[in-house]
Amino acid sequence: MKRSILYLITFGLMLSGCSSEQKPAPPAELISKEKMAAIITDMYMLEATVAARGVKKDQGVALYATLRDSLYQEHALDTAVYRQSYTYYLEDGESMKAIYEMVTDTLNQRKEKAEKSRVKMQ
Repeated sequence: MKRSILYLITFGLMLSGCSSEQKPAPPAELISKEKMAAIITDMYMLEATVAARGVKKDQGVALYATLRDSLYQEHALDTAVYRQSYTYYLEDGESMKAIYEMVTDTLNQRKEKAEKSRVKMQ
């Protein structure tokens, strides 16, 4: 019985400690949510492109790395800035949810556009 009470007290203290955590400060060069959504969308498109090529795994990894580096250049993006921004948004669930909703909307729009083009071609 005493052990159960001790566990409950310990668990309660852990919960109260977790709830008082403050949000981390944003990095100095935080990427906007809109730009982050665009970058993530482009990365998903790169993954799909590599997967559609049907290359071996090691070749696919190398191809993806090359295409990703081109994407970073296209967006004038530093890898460290991207990672810091991604980590910051990841720690804030609401922000990351909003970003992925933008990504999903964009991908769905592109899918609909591609399907309409395919129907016109037939």
